[in-house]
Amino acid sequence: MTSAPVPSPVRVPATNRVALHRDHRHRTPPFGTARPPVVRRAEAESAANSDPEGDPPVQNNTHLASTDEVTEEWRQRARRDGLARVMRASQPAEHNADTTERTRKAVAEGLRTAARELSRPLATALEVGCGIGRLTPTVAAHADHVTALDMTPGMLEAARESCADLTNVDFELARAENLPWNGRKFDVAVSVWVLMHVLDEEALTRICRSISRSCHYFVLVEYAEAAIPVSEWSRLRSADDYLALMPGAQLVETKELDHGGDRSTAALIRFPSAIESRARKN
Repeated sequence: MTSAPVPSPVRVPATNRVALHRDHRHRTPPFGTARPPVVRRAEAESAANSDPEGDPPVQNNTHLASTDEVTEEWRQRARRDGLARVMRASQPAEHNADTTERTRKAVAEGLRTAARELSRPLATALEVGCGIGRLTPTVAAHADHVTALDMTPGMLEAARESCADLTNVDFELARAENLPWNGRKFDVAVSVWVLMHVLDEEALTRICRSISRSCHYFVLVEYAEAAIPVSEWSRLRSADDYLALMPGAQLVETKELDHGGDRSTAALIRFPSAIESRARKN
């Protein structure tokens, strides 16, 4: 098999990086703007917290929810109706469908770019935190086979039902913290509004590093700014924060998504070492 060319790293003069402000404002370059590998992590965001049901925020909440508490929270959310199961309670319900559609388009654009850089169609994709499967059809349309993970039985059951016609998707009940994909290789990983719910920083580091070793590319969508402070179940982090946890990672392109007064960053991340390793084996 002829190996695909490995894109050359982008090399530009190092610049000072500014930590996120407490109001969560974070500016990212226009979609398609290449950036060099991140060499250090931005200072972690210390966000104010609000109740997940949209009650007035509790400022400077230092409570770190336990694994059992997080698990129970998502079991409760799985009992909600429709997109409310996976969307912020503070976001107006009328924005949910439009937000989901624009997120699908951003994910699809990242997947197309990854395939273009690999000079071939995507063979395998890993969806970390598929929820009710609202984005799984988009991933499945761009990859020959998809492994979709979620830790909540109710969410996974809904995903299996909504994606019953997709023959190229395997759903697995698993926690990201347990690194269930270890030992497997994927062309791309996709994670949308999932890693913000990993509260333990050491666990987040293990997840990010494992993804960087297992995948060639990573389509990551995470909150960059919240009009209403996030709850105790979430942590706002910048794209730079995530990149710094993945040694050698390169930011290929980014896109900002505005929704209901909040703003997310959609990023396509490249892992050259994984690409080079695959090329040597082929």
